[in-house]
Amino acid sequence: MSPDQFLVRYSSPLLALVILVGASLLLDRFNPKNDIIERLGKGYFSTDQTPFYRPQQLFDMLDRYSEEDRRAHVRFIYLDLIYPLIYSVTAAILLAYLLPVLVPPLPARFTYLSLLPFAVAVFDYLENLSLLYILQRYGANNRPFGMACFSSVMTTSKLFLMYATAALFLIGLVTLVVKGLRAARR
Repeated sequence: MSPDQFLVRYSSPLLALVILVGASLLLDRFNPKNDIIERLGKGYFSTDQTPFYRPQQLFDMLDRYSEEDRRAHVRFIYLDLIYPLIYSVTAAILLAYLLPVLVPPLPARFTYLSLLPFAVAVFDYLENLSLLYILQRYGANNRPFGMACFSSVMTTSKLFLMYATAALFLIGLVTLVVKGLRAARR
């Protein structure tokens, strides 16, 4: 059984979408970094949403962190360890439903595209763990430059794969709508 067949057979796209939206709203609402974002204003940047950030950008932001800010960021990372699992499973389910719409019949090599969200999650976990390492060791005399570079590469890789996944979604949805409109005309 191919990955897309497994996901389609044992899942529901509507339930997956509801879980993803619910988890996203909860994470946003109870984000321990909300106070940091408000306090630092323009001095804050989202390390998990900024591709190609330089280690110095991260260090400049961390220099403005209070001890409570650092603890809040660590709490966020612990919460964020759950989210990649939720979004990767959800996105894989949705892709498994959309990919056959794009290329019917779906050649076997394309079925693995439904696993793309799991690659996003791997880079997200590596990014989170590297930031956790930095936050736990960061100080005036300890600026883990190599780990900051690694974290930036993981973020950039995650975002690149996330954009590719989003492009597949959009193309799949547009194709589905176009096919639906053509079928309705007949």
